[in-house]
Amino acid sequence: MLGKLFDKILHEEEGLVEMIADKENEIEKEITSVFNSKDFLIASLIFLLALAARLYSLFYITDPQNAGVEVWYSDVYHHWQIAYLTKSVGLKHGFLRLWDLKGEEYFWCALHPLIGSFLITLTGSTSIVVFRIFSSVMGSFALVFLYLIIHRHWGRQAGLAASLIGLFSPIGVFSDATGMVEPLGIAVFLAGIYFFPQRALLSGFLLALASMTRAEYWVLSGLVLLGVLFMKIEHAKKPFFFLGYVIPIILYMKYLLDWTGSPIYPIWWNYLGNAVGKWQADLLPTARQLLAQKIYWVISAVSFIGIIWTFVKRPKSTLFLLFGF
Repeated sequence: MLGKLFDKILHEEEGLVEMIADKENEIEKEITSVFNSKDFLIASLIFLLALAARLYSLFYITDPQNAGVEVWYSDVYHHWQIAYLTKSVGLKHGFLRLWDLKGEEYFWCALHPLIGSFLITLTGSTSIVVFRIFSSVMGSFALVFLYLIIHRHWGRQAGLAASLIGLFSPIGVFSDATGMVEPLGIAVFLAGIYFFPQRALLSGFLLALASMTRAEYWVLSGLVLLGVLFMKIEHAKKPFFFLGYVIPIILYMKYLLDWTGSPIYPIWWNYLGNAVGKWQADLLPTARQLLAQKIYWVISAVSFIGIIWTFVKRPKSTLFLLFGF
């Protein structure tokens, strides 16, 4: 009698363990699923439509040679200058040596000017249009990964809705066609989020590359690293992600140390010199600036609450939510 009772209890426990394991496998399969042929066609269509909108803006709405006042960013020329001088001067003076007349070559981080130097070499052209086409391409890829991530967590209709907003948002279209660095950073960062955890090593590497585009992505990637630690996902995946991120970042910090004397040079000057305002004249803010400050304090508070909620709840979309907040 007791033997039958123990057998029953043991069978029930085994069934419970199997059920939990099946549920965990189901959750992980859902998170790591690769898009099928239909999603590939949709993603390709999103890319082509996005690129067409951005190239139309570049060649028919703005002056392709004028990347300054018309499309908001005179900094585009600074990025172009660093890439051009790196190719023509800097690379002759050492391994991946950046160069700039203003002495700010490492302030912007290294990836974008190095890619710009490669594009100049590849195309044989020093035109600013090459940079604007490249940023248009990367902005279009960002929308592809946006669709794939949202489709994974909230379904195809939600992914299509988000990508459609991005496709025809005037701010997105104009910004992506400027030639600035953000489309590159966002596309690479979203790709890193998408490939986790199925290709954890690649995911970490892509986040490290994003950290080499602007100092802000160091902060964002740090938040995502914490998110990975807290995520309900197979522990075996996590070490590969951290290896993929940490090794390139250590090499990048050594590179910065060799050429600038500081392993966190972009972080230091972006947040001390730029964000805190050490480079600006000591002027009282206008009423309009004070209003904008109050609005951004509210946005920051909401974002902080969202980050805390994400860490507490740890949903499957944790990494994407942390990036968004």
